[in-house]
Amino acid sequence: MDEDGLVLAVQRGKTGSLPGSWEFPGGKVEPGEDREAALRRELREELHLVLDHDPLNPLLPSSHLYPFGAIRLWPFLCRLKRRPNLTLLEHSAQTWLPLSEARLLDWAPADVPILDELERVLSPS
Repeated sequence: MDEDGLVLAVQRGKTGSLPGSWEFPGGKVEPGEDREAALRRELREELHLVLDHDPLNPLLPSSHLYPFGAIRLWPFLCRLKRRPNLTLLEHSAQTWLPLSEARLLDWAPADVPILDELERVLSPS
């Protein structure tokens, strides 16, 4: 999330699984790596986004069974002091948008529960 409260979504490329779907950036945890370190590494590798000193706050995990296999996502919320310039290395597009408009995108099914969790966490009490 950037300083204006906008969330980052990235669009999967036209090839591979779920082509054209929107998702939150991230990736697989490598052997010997914890989830937070994996996210920081994936963001560097996929977007040239360095979050070395930014706190990552864990959210509830999301599971989904796709025809190609089961997936479990361990999301984190990071509040950035300013919006970074990103370099898309594996995605076809990016957008920063208000959470209230996020559901207008065609999300990968496993990411939809993360939208629910973000709405819960970020809604005024």
